[in-house]
Amino acid sequence: MAILNFPPSPSVGQQYIADNGVIYVFDGAKWEGSLTYYENTSTSYVGATGATGPHGTTGATGLTGSTGIQGIQGNIGATGAAGQTGATGAGATGVAGPAGAT
Repeated sequence: MAILNFPPSPSVGQQYIADNGVIYVFDGAKWEGSLTYYENTSTSYVGATGATGPHGTTGATGLTGSTGIQGIQGNIGATGAAGQTGATGAGATGVAGPAGAT
């Protein structure tokens, strides 16, 4: 911050322009900052733009979000085609049963 270097023996109404452009006016007892600013158009105070700084580090991974709602059930599919008939069995022929009543 700049040091304000007011004149040692000011008169009432005397103005002082600080390095930051604020105009101070002496009221007989103290210096009052004015809402008026002085713009020095003969000297530029803006320097060249500096180089871009380096990229920062990557932040931590965020928390996992909550599970979404379950979707609706899909339509029932068509009935599949009938399978092939299986092979005939190869077992031995059984004994004949008893004769029935007459």
